[in-house]
Amino acid sequence: MKLQANGVRTTIMHALMHTQGLIARPWDIGMELGACPTANGLGVIIKAKKDWKGKIVFDIQRHKHYMGKQLHDGLELKLKAAERITLRIEPI
Repeated sequence: MKLQANGVRTTIMHALMHTQGLIARPWDIGMELGACPTANGLGVIIKAKKDWKGKIVFDIQRHKHYMGKQLHDGLELKLKAAERITLRIEPI
């Protein structure tokens, strides 16, 4: 199936909806990233198939709401193979 511009844009929007605008950088094949709103903030789960070191980058809406400029550069994380990390992000 050949994706055209509208299909690609829709796919990206759908993925960002399931991650609440979070992006793992660098992205690695086999990574799992998900987020959902909670009563007081944001729940985040990340898992990698192999060792991974990088950042979870927040979109503008969330980094302004939760921690101002501190989240603008993202949160640095280090994962071992098959390790799963759960984070709870709340406003200060």
